[in-house]
Amino acid sequence: HFKSILAENPPEPDAVAEAALRGVEKLDRSVVYARPTHFLVDERDWVANPVGIFARRLDVVMLVLLGASKHLEAWKRVFERAGIDKAWPVISAWSTLCGVMTPAESTGKRLTLDLGADFLNIFVSENHAITDYVVQLNRSLKSSDLAYEIQKIVQKILDKSAGVVEVVVTGDLFPDEELLQLLKDKINLPIRESGPFWVPELKEPGFSSLVGLLGAAYELEKKE
Repeated sequence: HFKSILAENPPEPDAVAEAALRGVEKLDRSVVYARPTHFLVDERDWVANPVGIFARRLDVVMLVLLGASKHLEAWKRVFERAGIDKAWPVISAWSTLCGVMTPAESTGKRLTLDLGADFLNIFVSENHAITDYVVQLNRSLKSSDLAYEIQKIVQKILDKSAGVVEVVVTGDLFPDEELLQLLKDKINLPIRESGPFWVPELKEPGFSSLVGLLGAAYELEKKE
C-alpha cells in the first residue's frame, strides 16, 4: 500500500492513482495488478469512491502487485507469437473473485480462501477490489494441520481488516467436508463453500479461478 497526492482542484481519482503507480514502478519491476482500496479527502475523511466530492487534496491507498519485468515481457512475447492482439496478466485472486462473487456479493467485505493443490490464495475483497492478499505454497499438510496454518494467516489478516462479514472457501481442495468443518471450528465468522456461477456446466470449486477469467476478461474489455 502507498499514497500519492495530486495538486489539482478538484483532484481526479484516476490521475491520482496513475501518479501513484509512476512512483512505485522500477526498472526491473512492472505492475501486474493495481486497484485503489480507498481515498483520503483533505486529510480528514476516508471514502471508497471520491467521484463527485469537492476536495483540495486527495490521497489514494492502493493494493499493488509487482512482477519481474523480464518475465512479463516473455509472457507478452508468447501471446504475440500466438497472434493474440490483446493479452492482460490476471492474478489468480482476481479471477477467483470474479468467479465466485456475484455483483451483489462483491460490494460487501469478504475473506476468500482459494485453496488450490499448489498454492493457497487468501484475500480480502470489498467493492469488487482486492484489499489484502496472501499467497502461500500448499505443503500438502493433513487437514488438521492445514486448517491450523490457515487460521494463523486469517487471524493476521483480520487483525488489520476489520468489518469482514463472511468467509468464502473454494479451490481444488473442495468439496472436503472434514476441512470445511475444521475451518468453521477455528474461524469465528460465517463460512460457506462456493463454486463459480458463470458457467452452469462448471460448478465445482476447483473451476472457480478458471471460470472467473471470463469475468475478468469482460471487465478488461470494458476499459478498452
